[in-house]
This record gives sequence, structure tokens and C-alpha cells, in this order.
Amino acid sequence: MKLLAVDIGNSEIKWGVFEDEHLKFFKRLPSRGHDVQHLSSLLTLELSAMPPVNGAVYCGVVPWVEGGLHGVLAENPQQIRGPILQVTPELPFKGLQLGDYPMHQLGADRWVNAVSAWAEFSQEACIVFDFGTATNVDVVFATGCYGGGLITPGLRTFADSLANNTAQLPALDHLTPPDVLGKNTTACLQSGIAYGYWGLIKELVARIEAAHPEVRFRKVATGGLAQAALQLVPNAETLFDTVDVNWTLKGLRHLFMQAVATGENAPQSA
Repeated sequence: MKLLAVDIGNSEIKWGVFEDEHLKFFKRLPSRGHDVQHLSSLLTLELSAMPPVNGAVYCGVVPWVEGGLHGVLAENPQQIRGPILQVTPELPFKGLQLGDYPMHQLGADRWVNAVSAWAEFSQEACIVFDFGTATNVDVVFATGCYGGGLITPGLRTFADSLANNTAQLPALDHLTPPDVLGKNTTACLQSGIAYGYWGLIKELVARIEAAHPEVRFRKVATGGLAQAALQLVPNAETLFDTVDVNWTLKGLRHLFMQAVATGENAPQSA
């Protein structure tokens, strides 16, 4: 079965095609800097360039882009030869409970990341770091309960805030510092951002683990800025047990396949 999975973020759209459980095609598209008509044209062009699929599933945090995407998918039945599913936290996943978190406040991408954690590592508690415009942190316990999370500024948001809110500090093209102590303004910014940001990430992990000392968490890194974040400081990748930039797309696939198999909250063709 071929399935199109689309994750719509604040900065980019991640677009992938699965053949059964294997991701065979992946592409990133910018979600900023477009009006609805231009973005729809771009999505239509991308869709026409790929082989037909048996269905499509998507989630997002930018409502107007989600609406444009759904219109494009629905208007191309020659490419989308099956159901189209929009994922929200209202779509359940077997064995995973939302707990006390208000459903209407949970971003669809965060729910999908939690589903992916439960589907991939159901016997383990997981902390999922999704590095994007914001860095979302979500916890899933081995009991199948979504435990909540944290939201911090993303790496690029963290870096850009200084240039955007000061008179003389420059914007940075590259964030990796040459050394801990900077010898010029750019290097000082790079060092402060890189080591400060990783201090933040490590402290979040430490606080979560200290709050649940009886739990051994698997730590997962994903998101469009995951690779950039992991390259900031030496040995950053050792903080994580799993690095998978396609984590959210895999969660979308899990939700689609369950909906088709069970018929509960089944996707409907647009």
C-alpha cells in the first residue's frame, strides 16, 4: 500500500510517501512566505510529480495551510486514489490514553508524536523532543498514558530573537561555535546560543527524570531542526537513544492504518 503522509509545521511542510511501512520518498517544502493560492499551486505541482497513492493522511499546526492541502488532495483523485484523513487529538489510538491534558489544547503534531512513541516502543516510557520553530517535549509512559510535556522556543527562534530585538547584534547564518569562549561578537553569540540551548535541553531531561525517578525513559529526537541541533556541541547526540527525523510521519501512518483496519473514526474520502 502506498500512503502519502504530510506534516504541516510553522516553518515547513514535510511530505513523504510510504510503501507499506517503508518511507520511499521524502521532501521538505516551505510553509512560510506564501499566500493560499501560491501554496496550493506549489502543492499541486508536487502532487502531480509523484506516483498515485492509495490514501493520504496529514496533520498540522497552521489551519489555513491544512485547508489548502485538503483542497489540493481532494481535487486530485487521479493521484489520491483512496481516503484522506486529517489527524487531530480526537482521533484515538489503541492503548494510548490522553490523560488529564485538555484535548482541544494539544497540538495535532504532539499527539502524533505520542502515538509514534507508543507504536514504536510500547514497552518503554519515552520523552520525545521535536525540534522545530518551537521545541515540543512530550512524555508517554509505558502504561500507555500521555504524561504531558513542555514547549520552549526552537533553536532558530532562540537564535533569531537576539537579532530581531537588539540594535547591533547580527543575525547568524551558522550556529556552531568555534570554541566555548568566543573571540568576536559572532562567536560569542554562537557559543551562548549553542551551549545555552543545550543546557536548556539537558535541564529539561534532568527535571523530567527527577520527577519520575522510578522510570527509565527512552529519549527521542525528531523535527526539522533535529540534525542542526545535534551538531551544535560535541557529543550532543549521546543525550538521545533514538534520532528519527521521520518520527511524525511514521505516527501519521500508524494512525491511518489503524483507522482503516478498525473502521472506527475511519477516514472519509473528501
